[in-house]
Amino acid sequence: MHKPTSSNLNEAYGTFIDRLRAIRRQWRWLTFSEGLLKCIGILALVMAGTVISLAVSFQLWQSPFSRWIRIAILLFSIAGAVYAVIRIFVLPLRHKLTDAAVASRLESMQTGEAFAAENRLLSAVQLWNILENNRLGYALEFVEHLIVQASRDMEQVQHKRVFQPEFRKIKRSAGVAVGGVILLLLTHFLLPTAFTGFAQAFQTLPKTLQDDQEYLKKSIQITKIQPGHVQSERGTDVNVAAEVGGHLGAPVLLYYRVGNDGIRGSKPLPQAAWQSLPMHRTPTDAGRSLQVSEVPMSYSATLENVTRPLQYYISVKEVISEQYQITISNEPIVTRFQYRLNYPAYTQLQSQTLPANVGDIQVLFGTEVVFTGESNKPLQKAHIAFDTSGNAPLEITERQFRSATTQLTETGHGQEDPAMSEIIQGSFMARQTENYRIYITDVDGFTNQDPINRTIIVLEDAAPDVAIVAPARDTVLDDAMLVELKVEATDDYGIQELQLVYRVESEGAEAVTVPLKRWEIEDALLHRSVFVAYTWDVDPIGMFPGETLAYYVQALDIDDVSGPNIGKSHTYTLRFPSLSELYDALATEQETEQRGLEELVDEQADATGLVDTLLDKIRKSQELTLNDENLIEQVLENQKEIEEAAKQLIENMKETAEEMEQNQLFDAETIEKYQELQDLMEKALSEEHKELLRKLSEALAEQQMDEQERSMAEANLSQEQFLQQLERAKSLYEQILLEQELEAAARQAKALAEQQKALMDTLESSERSTPTSDLAEKEDRVAEEFNQLSEKLAELGTKMGELAQNQQNAPPQIERLADEIIRLNQFAHEHKLPEMLEATSENLRGGQKREALESGRGAEQTLTELAQGLDNALAFMEGANANETLTALQEAVESGLHLSHLHEEVLAQTNDILVTGQSDAYISSEILRLQRLAADELTTAESITQLSGKLWELGNRQIQVPPEAIFHLNASNDALSRAARALEDRQPSLAVPIQRTALADLNQAVFELLEAMGQMNQQMGASGLENMMEQLQQLAESQEQLNQMAQNLNQQMREQGRTPGIEQMMRQLAAQQQLIREATERIAERAEQMAQMLGSLEDVAEEMAEVEQSLRQGELDEEVLDRQAQILTRMLDSLKSLQKRDVGKQRKAEVAERPETPAQEIPPLHPELLEVVRKLETTPYAKEFEDIPFQYRKQLLQYFKALSQKTQ
Repeated sequence: MHKPTSSNLNEAYGTFIDRLRAIRRQWRWLTFSEGLLKCIGILALVMAGTVISLAVSFQLWQSPFSRWIRIAILLFSIAGAVYAVIRIFVLPLRHKLTDAAVASRLESMQTGEAFAAENRLLSAVQLWNILENNRLGYALEFVEHLIVQASRDMEQVQHKRVFQPEFRKIKRSAGVAVGGVILLLLTHFLLPTAFTGFAQAFQTLPKTLQDDQEYLKKSIQITKIQPGHVQSERGTDVNVAAEVGGHLGAPVLLYYRVGNDGIRGSKPLPQAAWQSLPMHRTPTDAGRSLQVSEVPMSYSATLENVTRPLQYYISVKEVISEQYQITISNEPIVTRFQYRLNYPAYTQLQSQTLPANVGDIQVLFGTEVVFTGESNKPLQKAHIAFDTSGNAPLEITERQFRSATTQLTETGHGQEDPAMSEIIQGSFMARQTENYRIYITDVDGFTNQDPINRTIIVLEDAAPDVAIVAPARDTVLDDAMLVELKVEATDDYGIQELQLVYRVESEGAEAVTVPLKRWEIEDALLHRSVFVAYTWDVDPIGMFPGETLAYYVQALDIDDVSGPNIGKSHTYTLRFPSLSELYDALATEQETEQRGLEELVDEQADATGLVDTLLDKIRKSQELTLNDENLIEQVLENQKEIEEAAKQLIENMKETAEEMEQNQLFDAETIEKYQELQDLMEKALSEEHKELLRKLSEALAEQQMDEQERSMAEANLSQEQFLQQLERAKSLYEQILLEQELEAAARQAKALAEQQKALMDTLESSERSTPTSDLAEKEDRVAEEFNQLSEKLAELGTKMGELAQNQQNAPPQIERLADEIIRLNQFAHEHKLPEMLEATSENLRGGQKREALESGRGAEQTLTELAQGLDNALAFMEGANANETLTALQEAVESGLHLSHLHEEVLAQTNDILVTGQSDAYISSEILRLQRLAADELTTAESITQLSGKLWELGNRQIQVPPEAIFHLNASNDALSRAARALEDRQPSLAVPIQRTALADLNQAVFELLEAMGQMNQQMGASGLENMMEQLQQLAESQEQLNQMAQNLNQQMREQGRTPGIEQMMRQLAAQQQLIREATERIAERAEQMAQMLGSLEDVAEEMAEVEQSLRQGELDEEVLDRQAQILTRMLDSLKSLQKRDVGKQRKAEVAERPETPAQEIPPLHPELLEVVRKLETTPYAKEFEDIPFQYRKQLLQYFKALSQKTQ
């Protein structure tokens, strides 16, 4: 360790001591500051307290403290101030601060430092003197090193930390000082005379000590007495005020009494005793200190409800003022008034004068109210004061002299009327309901103080009452787009106009007003109740499918004052539903009907099974218990319930059919099928079910077991037939719904294509600055409708695919239809139809019309092709169904005629045996012959059973198959079986009538099948050609559009070359050509029998396939364009041929009205047989065949056969 030299040691100690003393000076300065601030605060508080205590004495006791109290307060305040200065300021400054004390303070405030822990600072101070006189034997080197280290440690001293307690005390002292000063200032502002009074108290102290009462009396002054002599209205308050000074807070009293001394012309009143009333200082002088000085202060008192003359004066400490007089004056009063009401001219009401003094009135808005009144005194002015609408001035027109009488005044009290009164007149217009008062002022300036509050009730001319009595509900528009409006309106005084107001609820749409009817003002007075019927054509508005229109009717009355007033009806809406919404609603209704039909089938099956069980029990035990009879009654009740449910279902189906026809949701053929299904159910309900109920009732009533069994068996047969009819109706309903779904999809696609075309045409014809937000909103609806259509197509394709797997009841070509529907849906998505619609909407919102038009036209083309494809698929389905039905009916007719011929031969042979043989004993050859005939009958019956089964299976899919024919076939089958048993039993006489019945039923079935074929041929001939023309027209238009697109693309290729974008467009053209080709091929298949008239559509389809292949290979030259033009020409030629054929058929139909010779291939009938046939045409029942002679049977069969070939 380096030993410090003497000079270094002295320098280190000197530095150490200098720093300690600098800290000591800072310590003393902080102590001084703290004491000074604290003294200031305490002195300010003491002075404020003294001033407040002296000032409060004047406020509370209206006199200063006594001299001893004031001396005590003063001495106490001075003593407190001196003590505070000595204790807080002087003594802390006298405290001695040594170097050792400073060093100890440093170490105690910085305990965390090393020098504090080792007490180096204090030790250095204490051991310095050891260096000169080391009596205790300390090591000098240690002391020297300690001093040097202490000098260095001083650099680590933190002054803020050392004097942190002093800083906190200074802050507190400063707070006390600020608080005291603020209190002193507040005292000065709140008690502005406190300091002045404090100073004057010391100046006047000698006088106060003398207690000179005479001097005090002489110093009291009462001045400025108000109001002095005054005239006041009766019952008002009189405020008396005066200024009093020099009274040192002595009470000020107001003395008054009743009296009228000194009033000229007045009768003296008896003198009354004086009464006193204390006067109080006014608020403006409440803060002033009271002193023995000549500074005056204001006092006041109020004499309330002064009704008699008064005398008054003011007194203070036996000092009184001059006496003053208050004179009473009567207030002016309206003694009589009356109103006349002049109603508005448009009401044509006569003026009305109300009874006198009636102030609460009811008037019509705009009525002129004329006021006339009288007063008890001469008036200076008058007015009617309304609460909200201001004042209506009144005129004082004349004076009227009359004798003094007692009148009933406005206030209702008896009042002596002077000899002179004044007439008051004025008018105002009644415009609002409010309260009012009539104020009048006499010539002396007095006003009636409390006039009666009256009310005028202003009745507004009510707006007309308007009601839409029809349709009076929110309406869904049908295809006619017409609304039959019926409007009723009534008004108190007359209606001048009816208006229809509507607004399409879409972005940017504004309300539109349409006049319904208007009447001239002079005529409107006669039309206080009107009825108007109006047929509103909504179509010109141009609503978009899915939009809603809100409308109401308003009526305007003839009020020319505040109106016209407008009355509005309830607001209703018109919704223009999209096809999707209509079809969805219809589908919901039909699903409910389908479930109801299924429930009917299940309930009828249960009822049939129960009758089967009872019938088996009868056959086994030949008896029925009471419970069994109860079951029969229950079955009868159940059948009645089934009948009611079926009737309700038929009614629902009729309503559905009417809705379909009204909204034109489907074509006539589909609606006709739906109606035929209703007729089928009605017929079953009216015939089979009525027979069923009758048989059940007979079975319940029969007492004989065999008769009961017979009735039960017949009822069971009727049940089975009714159940078969219900099952057939159920199956047919499913087929109709399937066709409806496909037709609905085709119509929706066509509607969307038309809507898209209309949007693009509107966009193309609009100006560039025209907003397109409404078009974007409509484009969104098209996109939404297409998404729903796409989902329906996917569901329909899946449903048809699942139905194709179950070939038992599937329509023909159902699998091909399912694949086609799925393919068409995929085609739309492959051509990015949803993306194009979305892009069109975004471009429209962004104002990019050219881009929107480009993408929108592409979407339009794809929608058109989708609609065409679905329409072709529908036509294919309908054609396939019709072809299947015609083929099956033709085969059934041929089979029926063949079986009829075979059975006729058996009947002839049986009749020969019956004629030639002996019924008692047949020879062996005749017995063998009878057995062969029985076998032939059984074979024929089996063939009829197979034919009936095929027709029944077909009838479950096609409604054109007549169920009567099947019933007759079944009856013929049953008769042939019975005839076979009779022949086996060697009873030809019994077999012959049964055989004739079987033949009659078989012929009747053939007749009904031929009639069904004729109806189908007639329908197909009338509508098939028209449908084919329409489809070919659409395909020609599609081909023309395709040719135009190909030419444009060829021009782009010449200018730009073959770019990837152009190749993509060529692939799209090829796909579109494929769709047109496939549709053309389907038409060619349907028109196979017309090939000579149409030309060869198959050749056109082949040419389309070649063009399609060229486009797929990227070839688009002049040769391809020429072939497309040739294709279009060939299609137009075919369409022209169809049109000529249609015209030719019409001409032929017109010529055919003349009688013609029957075709030679139909053999002429014998006159007797012809008469039977004509009878059959009018009443085609099976029993009529029994009357046909056998010799004409073969000729009749040839006739039926030729007729069936003619209809092919």
